[in-house]
Amino acid sequence: MAWTPASGREDDQMRTTKFPEAIAFRVATETAQQLDEIAKARGISRGELARSIVLQGAGVVADVPPPRRVVPNADILRDLLGQLGRHGSLLNQIARAMNSGHPSVDAEAALARMSAGYTGALEALRKVLGVTSAP
Repeated sequence: MAWTPASGREDDQMRTTKFPEAIAFRVATETAQQLDEIAKARGISRGELARSIVLQGAGVVADVPPPRRVVPNADILRDLLGQLGRHGSLLNQIARAMNSGHPSVDAEAALARMSAGYTGALEALRKVLGVTSAP
């Protein structure tokens, strides 16, 4: 299935007013797949890629919106950051309990579990980012 950008993006209206004329052409299936891959890697739509190629090839200077930054493994990183946020909230609760002057065995055990959780999350982040050793 071909990649297409999410519909309803805020800049869709800007594109139609900035570029009111539509031009269409056909390409081979293999070419369309290659264009989809390039567009996805650049974080732009197929139309934005085609427009930039055509305008550049014709030597026309146009005000084409810059490509959006694509973050590899963004869904995995988003999930890991969410987990770290939840751990941070729990860590604050544990610190509050321990600083109350009456630290409990439960708080100390929870702190040990949190430390192990952070170590695991850090290892997962390093794996996703391709970092092999601690900084």
